Amino acid sequence: MTIETRNWNIIWFYTRPHLPRILLGLVLALLGSMGSLASPMITKWVLDALAAAESISRPTIALVIITIVGGAVSMWQWIVMGKLAEQLV
Repeated sequence: MTIETRNWNIIWFYTRPHLPRILLGLVLALLGSMGSLASPMITKWVLDALAAAESISRPTIALVIITIVGGAVSMWQWIVMGKLAEQLV
């Protein structure tokens, strides 16, 4: 057994019991990233509505919602992974 294999076995031994929370952290990170990536699209929607002299209430509300939800999901991910890191150490 090489040193790298032994190191991975040690890491797997300590992380395996926490696998559900690691996966939850991964899913939350993906959702937070989706919110961050959707923000410029919604901003474009606001600007397009302004250019067409349409109401900007719907795109503005969508932008506020995606910002708040994305921030909350990212915070939840940091809390889950932070607590997990404390327990592992």
